[in-house]
Amino acid sequence: MKDNGTYYMCKVCHREYRAANRHKMEAWRTANRDRILAYNRMYEPRMLELVKARQSTIKSRTVPFTVEQLTARLSYFGNRCWICSGEAEHLDHVKPIKSGGWHMLANLRPACARCNRRKSSLWPISEADLQRIRQ
Repeated sequence: MKDNGTYYMCKVCHREYRAANRHKMEAWRTANRDRILAYNRMYEPRMLELVKARQSTIKSRTVPFTVEQLTARLSYFGNRCWICSGEAEHLDHVKPIKSGGWHMLANLRPACARCNRRKSSLWPISEADLQRIRQ
């Protein structure tokens, strides 16, 4: 990844590269196991802080609901992704909690993993954004 957050190759080329060089990457991970462990140990406290902060934010922005209510909400969408109509695997916060959304039934919709990852914390979301995510 470049400093500006973009990648130097397209996603398809990146997938092909990773598939073709999987053995090299595994060999590097094996040869640099100590380096990887040291890196993980160094950043583990920071990651724990981030996880706790997110959990605290979700807890403070939650309107309680029951499993039955959630099941009914997902059934309303036919248990299909609200963006592409694929098989729903995730719960998506339409307005992300990171952007001030709440963890409540009205803000939850079923989403496939791909669409949910591509949407990320995008807000506000337009029809053009949804078209881009579907592609």
